[in-house]
Amino acid sequence: MGFKYTKVTSYKWPVTVELPDNGQYKKETFTAIFKKVGRRSFEDLDDAATESLIFDVLLGWEDITDEDGKPIPFSEDFKTELLDDTYFLRGVMAGYLDSLQGAPAKTRGRSRYWAQGGVIDEREADLKALGMSDDQLAAVKLESVDKDCEVWEENWSTVQMFLRIQTQWRVSMGGPVGLDYASLNWLCTLYPVEDQQLLFEGLQIMEFTALTCFSKKN
Repeated sequence: MGFKYTKVTSYKWPVTVELPDNGQYKKETFTAIFKKVGRRSFEDLDDAATESLIFDVLLGWEDITDEDGKPIPFSEDFKTELLDDTYFLRGVMAGYLDSLQGAPAKTRGRSRYWAQGGVIDEREADLKALGMSDDQLAAVKLESVDKDCEVWEENWSTVQMFLRIQTQWRVSMGGPVGLDYASLNWLCTLYPVEDQQLLFEGLQIMEFTALTCFSKKN
């Protein structure tokens, strides 16, 4: 069966927002309506700052209600209010990135390695997912993990740029909300980049993964 091209300007995508609640996170979901943006069009998105990009591509929503369960209609003013919430912004950013490229696991892994202080150890979570109880887990001696981190050649330039921009976080009362991409233009001049669009997309994946790790620490 061949590829059928249908020209669309927007699409619906599920979004999960994790909200802090009594020492843990509760998940709330809704359907976002995103603007379909061409690869080249990213260059025109308000200096490519994360908040501005999300504001531009979020065209509407479904299944967002008030405290009484009444649907809240989309409006630019309420969108501005919602995106001022750190947790809502992170959820929408995650949903949008997943809709673009499925969040490549290898790039995410490098970001988790950086954000978690040089160690990625998900063995306990994996064992619990397989049904191991806390008592059984306590009886298992897990050897220390290797602190070295392998980076695939095709991801190396993205990882290098992420390390160069790692001090340029935008911060709110809830913690980091995204990288300051105004600094990226200067870095791309100082360190010439062959494909800036590809680099930007990779940085967004690492940025979101780091933000997820930050939120878990908090």
